[in-house]
Amino acid sequence: VRRIRATLQAGAGDHGEGLGEYVNDLGDPHVGHIHYLYDVYMRIPLIFSGPGVPKGKKSSDMVSLLDVAPTLFKLLGFKSQPSFQGRNIFETLGDKSPEIFQETHKPEAFKNRFALLKQPWHLILVPEDQILEIYNLSSDPQEKANLAEDKEGAAALDRMKRRLEEFARDV
Repeated sequence: VRRIRATLQAGAGDHGEGLGEYVNDLGDPHVGHIHYLYDVYMRIPLIFSGPGVPKGKKSSDMVSLLDVAPTLFKLLGFKSQPSFQGRNIFETLGDKSPEIFQETHKPEAFKNRFALLKQPWHLILVPEDQILEIYNLSSDPQEKANLAEDKEGAAALDRMKRRLEEFARDV
């Protein structure tokens, strides 16, 4: 075991928070989290501080909580583990297009929901209701215009739905 003299800190939230941007299944403004997978519920801060962390570096690149362990291991000088599913974010900054799978389940959530986020697209699937939603985050960052029935979203929807189904089978 190595003794580490410097302090390395990492901080992350575990969920975003809806403040009425969307309505629930009853038509009421939804305040809270867990139930939906829109960006406002999923976006969280991630902060690293300490030796080896680029000073003043800010990024809006997409990362996942799966990236925290590989990043910390690298910063601490440890070898990455084969079981890590994430990546060292400081080696991949600028890769704005990783695949990020998202999910929320009953009984905590009202319904099971699954999503795939791959810039610029965000696909959300609600199997129970046979609902597919796809949003182009470049032109619609608030996720208000579902393009599932639109030509623009059709090609991305098919490709991403297959990838989401593959992921679900693997899990």
